[in-house]
Amino acid sequence: MEKIAVATKDPTVNHITNIDELPKHFIAVLRNYFEQYKALENKIVLIDDFQDKQAAYKVIEEAVDLYKKTYPQK
Repeated sequence: MEKIAVATKDPTVNHITNIDELPKHFIAVLRNYFEQYKALENKIVLIDDFQDKQAAYKVIEEAVDLYKKTYPQK
């Protein structure tokens, strides 16, 4: 499950609010990157589909919750 973040202060991309707004070519390049970046380690990465903003927020919230459980404040 791969997520895409957009730099909110970068005027070249900060207008993008939904994954459907990304150019098809960008998605193809991104898919290729994720499929190839582990090739030097002889690992295979398969990409089903990229998910939307709500799915990304859910993963982030789960990660923050796990961090808080793993490293509770003293």
